[in-house]
Amino acid sequence: MPEGVYLYETVNCTARAHVQASGVPTSVEVTGCAEPFRTWAANAALASRFYPYAVEGVPTSFSFTYRYHFQAP
Repeated sequence: MPEGVYLYETVNCTARAHVQASGVPTSVEVTGCAEPFRTWAANAALASRFYPYAVEGVPTSFSFTYRYHFQAP
C-alpha cells in the first residue's frame, strides 16, 4: 500500500473490460469501490493481455467482467 493508504477491511471492485481483437484492453469501467482502489483496478485491467477470442477462427473483440479484491492484512 502507498504511504497514507490504510486498508481495514476487504475492498471489492468490479471491472468491465473491453478487449480488442488483438487481445489488448481498450477501456475499462470500474464500479463498487472508491479511490484509490478504483484506479488500481482499472490500471490492472488495462495492463492485462489476453489470447484473442476467435469466432470461426477470426479474432474478435470482446468484453468481460472481473472482480478485484483488495484484502486487509
